[in-house]
Amino acid sequence: MTTYEVIEENVEESGEFHGQAIWRPKYRCQKCSRAIKKSYTKTSGECYYCNNDLTAVGQYIDEVYAMTTYISDVEKNEFIEAIYDLKDNLEHISEFANILEQGFEDYPIADAELLVVPPSGTAESSTDNHMIAVAKEVSDRVEIPFRDIIHKREDYASQKELGLEERLDNLQGRIGCTEDSIAADKAIVIDDIATSCATVSATAQALVESGVSDVSGLVIARDEDIQSLEFANILAEVEG
Repeated sequence: MTTYEVIEENVEESGEFHGQAIWRPKYRCQKCSRAIKKSYTKTSGECYYCNNDLTAVGQYIDEVYAMTTYISDVEKNEFIEAIYDLKDNLEHISEFANILEQGFEDYPIADAELLVVPPSGTAESSTDNHMIAVAKEVSDRVEIPFRDIIHKREDYASQKELGLEERLDNLQGRIGCTEDSIAADKAIVIDDIATSCATVSATAQALVESGVSDVSGLVIARDEDIQSLEFANILAEVEG
């Protein structure tokens, strides 16, 4: 089994969970928060995917900020297990709210006027959306109103095994807003994990179509794979 170590000079602490520090790349794509090489910050400041329009960020959502990194092709640790458990167990809401609250200090989003979350459940019932509880606690702390106004116009298949184009097609026209006109210039979409950013982008589209002019995303974790993190000099293989 291959072992990797984190290159400490290229990461920074971004919070803690159960007393253990969590980290994010020090050098991140200015659009989607993927890890990038330090040299990229002197050129476009964007990752390969954003440079080549292979991401959902850009048309409706200006940027997606991430508080930490989820390495999808390694065994889940306690922190990531807790994110997945959020769907069934609200035990860690306060800790995740702590992490997201820090995002309003780290990123230029403190002037937002509205917080929302992507829809959950079915088109007929949006109950049991675990991110609503997290967003409400964040809302109380940062004093930005949360409104449960995003819903599924119709059900869609799981995004898990789909590529970017398939994800965008899967969501096209299926996420809407319950209000036709929103009196807010800037909104933040809060979510747990971003992979292609298709869901936060579709949520942003619903907001833009209802009058919001500026939408950003804030997620607990950004999904990355080992190969990408090696390329960005975040992980290094340990010999022997």
